[in-house]
Amino acid sequence: MAYGWHKDITVYEILDPLLALVAADPARGRARVAQLQPLCERLPLHTDGKETFAARREWWRTLAGADPVALARLAATGLLGDCNGPNDLLHGARENLWDSWKDEADPVAATALRLTLDSPLLEGDAAVLDRLVQTSGPSIPDGVSQLLRCALSRADERPVRYDSSNSDETRASDERRVAALNTVAQRGGAPSIEPLPDLPVTEESRNWSGSPTPASQPAAGDLLADMVLSPVPPGPVGLIRALREWRLRPYGTGTPQQALDRMTNLVGYRLLSLADEGRTDEAVQVLRAIAGPFDFRDGPLLLRQLAEGLERHGQDGLAAEAYALTWVRTRGQGGWLNFGGETSLDALSRAAQIDPVLTFRVVAEEAEAIVSTGRYGTHGVTQALIYAFARQAVGLPGHSSLDLGFALWDEAAAVIESRAPRVHDSDEPDYPYNAPDRDTGAAVHGDLDGAFATAALAGLAHAGREAKRRSMIAARALVSLRPETAAPAVALALEHASDPATLTWLLCLLEEQGPASRAVVEHCQDALGALAQGPLLTVRALARRLLIQAANVPMAPSDPDMLQPSVRLWTSSGQEGDRDDQALEGLVREVASARLYEAEQLQPGLIRAVLADGRRRLGSEHTKDRYRTQLRAYRSADEQLPPDAYLATEEAVEEAVQRTAAGSRAHRLSNGLGVSDPRTWEDQLATALTDSPIVPLAFEAARWPRPGLPTPPGPDDLANSMAGVSAETISVRPLAEADVLSGQPLNGWYILASVEQRRFLSLHRRTTDSLSFRFSGLEVTARGSHETSDVPPFSDGDLIEWAEGPTQLPLGFPQVSFPLLGVDRDMVAAGDAAHGLGLPDLTLTPGWWLPAALHLRPGAPLTLEDDHGPALRLICWRTEYERSSYHLAWPRMTGCAVVIRPDLLEVLAERAPATVVIRDFVMHRGHGGDGK
Repeated sequence: MAYGWHKDITVYEILDPLLALVAADPARGRARVAQLQPLCERLPLHTDGKETFAARREWWRTLAGADPVALARLAATGLLGDCNGPNDLLHGARENLWDSWKDEADPVAATALRLTLDSPLLEGDAAVLDRLVQTSGPSIPDGVSQLLRCALSRADERPVRYDSSNSDETRASDERRVAALNTVAQRGGAPSIEPLPDLPVTEESRNWSGSPTPASQPAAGDLLADMVLSPVPPGPVGLIRALREWRLRPYGTGTPQQALDRMTNLVGYRLLSLADEGRTDEAVQVLRAIAGPFDFRDGPLLLRQLAEGLERHGQDGLAAEAYALTWVRTRGQGGWLNFGGETSLDALSRAAQIDPVLTFRVVAEEAEAIVSTGRYGTHGVTQALIYAFARQAVGLPGHSSLDLGFALWDEAAAVIESRAPRVHDSDEPDYPYNAPDRDTGAAVHGDLDGAFATAALAGLAHAGREAKRRSMIAARALVSLRPETAAPAVALALEHASDPATLTWLLCLLEEQGPASRAVVEHCQDALGALAQGPLLTVRALARRLLIQAANVPMAPSDPDMLQPSVRLWTSSGQEGDRDDQALEGLVREVASARLYEAEQLQPGLIRAVLADGRRRLGSEHTKDRYRTQLRAYRSADEQLPPDAYLATEEAVEEAVQRTAAGSRAHRLSNGLGVSDPRTWEDQLATALTDSPIVPLAFEAARWPRPGLPTPPGPDDLANSMAGVSAETISVRPLAEADVLSGQPLNGWYILASVEQRRFLSLHRRTTDSLSFRFSGLEVTARGSHETSDVPPFSDGDLIEWAEGPTQLPLGFPQVSFPLLGVDRDMVAAGDAAHGLGLPDLTLTPGWWLPAALHLRPGAPLTLEDDHGPALRLICWRTEYERSSYHLAWPRMTGCAVVIRPDLLEVLAERAPATVVIRDFVMHRGHGGDGK
């Protein structure tokens, strides 16, 4: 409800300059930041919201500069306490934190936080990654190399099209940022970022600086042709007439510098003449007339040049007047505010250095004139004066400029507060900020690197699966590379995360790290102890494993509130057979079928009990409202597809799984089926029910900027594509012509095989019209075989082949061509991960012959190795993003490749039973085919 305030944009008069006060006196400034928060929170609630809506977001930006440690904690507790809930405000605050302090923070922490932010390209990306490379030294550790590569890959998430009115300018800006990132990549030996497939490589993008080639300029004579002034009469009247003529002259987008110089000379020498004749008051009148009643847009430029000339000729009084007027007459923030504010503040400073008393008088008179008769209102006057006092660009003799700035801020805040009083408890901030009790006045109150780590861990709360995986990679980097910095951040995440799945994934990550996470685990003992006593089975089992004194921690007691309900759940699943029940079973099957099937062998009846509890949770109004809110915020660009996000429905199923399983001991006891070792039995059940993040994170860690491979065809590239499915082999290459990968740690490795999938979205129907694929795969061609295959050059693969040991080579080979690699489209071996952290649509697998022939064995995830180290690896990428403020970012192109160490390519050719070739195959499926 609005209370009649309607508009009150004057809040920006005290909000905009607040960071200047913070920079001058952090302790007093932070106190004002805390004071201002409630006002910024309630103004959008009780006004029309058009101008005041941004006040909350701007306040968080201010807090980022004033108290980054407090911001990180507020954002983390707010986001993690409502895991997967949409909260653009707090996620935006994390970006504000990075933008404000990225140059001061440890580059590992800064890069980790950067990896979790929504924006694909930001100003300052290259500088942060450059510091990461420089601080790592000539031999970059593997963990840093992976972090660098994942951060560079974010550039592939830039949009494939720019819908804004300044799309050309935005595209040029993005290309400049990519060029800067590629310079850093080259310095660090990392893979470079290729142009997006749909963006043509123009001469502009090839330019080293990335800036457009300037158009040829007309000659100076042509520029001045339309600027000829009629003869200027003597005295101030003549000068003012000349200024009027100049203002009324038609000209283009800006005044040529030559014309501005000409006017400067004309006016400047007349002013000197007036001063020499003792007519200083008349000279001042001319200066006041510039950009005053005539209001021509280049007035401040002319005033500055006049000030510099007057100072050179010893006319200090007139110079101070001109410098002060330069600042006063500059319209700040793009022209909609009176006074310059931060703009041209240097001119005001110079005026005060020359004559502080005169400068103060000019500013006071001009402020009074604008307040009383200002043509454009008073917006900007207060903020400009606060800037001036905070930066000590102007002062009042006998008074502290900074004290005057704070006093002016306090008076303005009191006036605005009186017009917008608190009217209800709901006006209070959701995440209240309190200034530090014992503020030492340091620029950063607390641990800046710890704040970055805390904000990075808060990224786990994002519902988007891509964002969650990137945040998990960032968390792993922090735990392994900066354990002391990461420890408090991880503890906070464990204490506040509200989603059972997110907690499970984070605990699995700590367990996976083993000894590398010891410092972090030691710091988190209190949080782990609390989780080990909680109601979520897999969470408490994982937490118990990480406790140093686990043997001394008692088993979690059966929750009295859960005991009887759990017994009832285990005896009946309620009404079955209706449509809702079928939908419930389908959802449970998607989220947890593999885990529940395994757990059912340990505890019969578990699935029936989960269905019963899931029905209750999914039917609650809380879950329904939350799900609708999430759908509005996270909807997919393709309306046929659900958003790639972890939503309230998945949360409800996971909670049902873990809480119901936690009641299994109570169920067994009630039926006289106790277990001899409850801890071991519960741990086994929890292991079966754990949705491990290892496979999704292995794919995320294998991410690479897209190599410069040919793209899948478009809908018009293949004949008869609209008939449904079209497919063809387009080339067969010898093994020696395999593409070469660049960038450490795989520089010079050969691309044995690749597959890419590309979606084509109808902008009118918001659906996927078609899919296209490009396959490049190894085949052994049997002698005498000349068949041209109309299927992709891959067999049916299985993800488990990356983790299995070598097999024996058969005694004989088929007399036809056969592929050496496979494609796994279902990835059954990954369990329920597809609906957890998420998986690619398909992946390549090493097949049966290749590992055996090369004597390879499983190494790191998605890697096979030999006695000399890694030998075969999977890399993957996603690019060509559809971006909008109305839906989750969405990659139109995804792909992966199997790469081989250079020395093994010849070995492969020698050990093959026949010629090995690379066959390139393309396929197009129209009318929304799923590609599987």
